[in-house]
Amino acid sequence: MTKYRKKLNNQGVERRDVNAAERATMAVDLLKQRLSYDEIARRCGYSSRSAAYTAIQRELKRRIVPKIDEYRAQELDILDTIHQKVWKEAFETEDKDGEIKTNLWAVDRLLELSRDRRKLLNLDIQPEETIGAQIIVREIPAGFLEGPKP
Repeated sequence: MTKYRKKLNNQGVERRDVNAAERATMAVDLLKQRLSYDEIARRCGYSSRSAAYTAIQRELKRRIVPKIDEYRAQELDILDTIHQKVWKEAFETEDKDGEIKTNLWAVDRLLELSRDRRKLLNLDIQPEETIGAQIIVREIPAGFLEGPKP
C-alpha cells in the first residue's frame, strides 16, 4: 500500500491545482445530471472515479461550490417523493381481508430514507463541546506577568 505524498515543485512548495474549484463545480453539475463517477472523472480530468468522488464530497462538506445547495435541494425532493410512496406502502396498504397492515420492509426503507436525509443535511453531526468561556489574548502588556514590584 503506497502512502499519499504531496507533489512539490522545484522550490519544495506544494503544487496546487489552480483549476480545482472550476473542476469541482463542473463535477457537481455532472453529478446533478446523474452521470457516473467514472464519467465525471473522465470529463473533469480526475485520475479515477475515487478521485472524482473524493473531490465532490470535499466540496459538499466545504460548501464552496454555490450549486451544492441546489443539488442538495434536488436530492431532498427525490427523497421526499420516495418517502411519500413508501409511506403508503408501509402504513396505508390493505391486506386481502381489508385490514391495514404494517409492512415492515417498507418501514425499514423509510428508516434508510431518514438516514440518507440526515446525512445529506449533516443533522447527525455532534456540536463541539466547549468548557466554559473562551478568552483570546491578543497582546500582553510589558511587565504584566512579572507581578507587582516590592
